[in-house]
Amino acid sequence: MGIKLSASIIAGDFYNLEKLIKETEKSDIDYLHLDVMDGNFVPNITFGTSIVKKIKNITKLPLDVHLMVNNPEIYIEEIIEYINMINFHIEVIKFPFRFIENIKNIIYSKNLDVKVGVAVNPVTDVGFLKYLKGYIDNVLVMTVDPGFFGQKFIENMLFKISLVKEIIKDWGDVFISVDGGVNDENIEKIIKAGANYIVISSFLYKGNIIQNVEKIKRIINKIKY
Repeated sequence: MGIKLSASIIAGDFYNLEKLIKETEKSDIDYLHLDVMDGNFVPNITFGTSIVKKIKNITKLPLDVHLMVNNPEIYIEEIIEYINMINFHIEVIKFPFRFIENIKNIIYSKNLDVKVGVAVNPVTDVGFLKYLKGYIDNVLVMTVDPGFFGQKFIENMLFKISLVKEIIKDWGDVFISVDGGVNDENIEKIIKAGANYIVISSFLYKGNIIQNVEKIKRIINKIKY
């Protein structure tokens, strides 16, 4: 699969969204990462479905959406045609199998190619994943508490990443995503732990975006994993 990089635009200059996205497009980034926060599941509020649709009209980059919300079902059908991957938090879902099947039925009915992922908070046990083989395309491991960008990477999450890798080792092409506090100093050990989809936020938007992506890619290209 190779290593994919996704730019979390919430860490950029959101006052000029189109300029921010166009500058990000100039770099060698693979995806745009959109954090939808409802002020309920997490304290902060970012944006809703209308902004996701507008972003789709601005860029040709594939979009992955991270729903940090208490009722993800009310967002999904609204934006599913505009995105390439949807991630919901396992902590807010009572019936995961039915929920995932509902999403996939929507995707199938609209003839779309959208990946479905499950996000897990730092303290959430990942043992449930062994039951979801064949149901999901991505496991999004939060390496900071969700809802605030600029936090420090939680080192204990390296063990969690390795646990996820062990659980899904025979699942085929499934992403292990990492989101939170990723930078040039820790990305090597994150990838060696098992991550293959890296969300970058604050590090990316400090200074020159193109140069920062290039720096990360150089590190990735030197990693033996």
